[in-house]
Amino acid sequence: MGAVLYAVARVVLLHLAVVVDPAYRPEDVTTAVFNVLADPKRGVLAKANARIGGVLMRAEIAAAVRSVAGVLDIDSISYSGGLFPAPGIPAPRGHYYDFLGPNGSQTLIIPLDPELRPCTSSGS
Repeated sequence: MGAVLYAVARVVLLHLAVVVDPAYRPEDVTTAVFNVLADPKRGVLAKANARIGGVLMRAEIAAAVRSVAGVLDIDSISYSGGLFPAPGIPAPRGHYYDFLGPNGSQTLIIPLDPELRPCTSSGS
């Protein structure tokens, strides 16, 4: 029999900047976003759902974040200092991404006020 090999976690930072509806408290929205992403059974970032050697899809993170009441939009998604590429980031063979780390300390959700958000339209 061959030796059992264990998957290796690659702990990386995840930063999300979400535009929060002014009718909601930013701290409530950011907590809800974290809870949706980290839910042990269904969360996109939960270790139980990590894809060993697979691709973590940006669209899955975005869909989970947008499902939270009070989120108007996602301004940016980045990881370990760089923009999160579309369609996603592949984990090397035998590895998986750990965005939660100890106590969720690897995930930062930044609330943005829609009134203070920089204009991104190109119409002028």
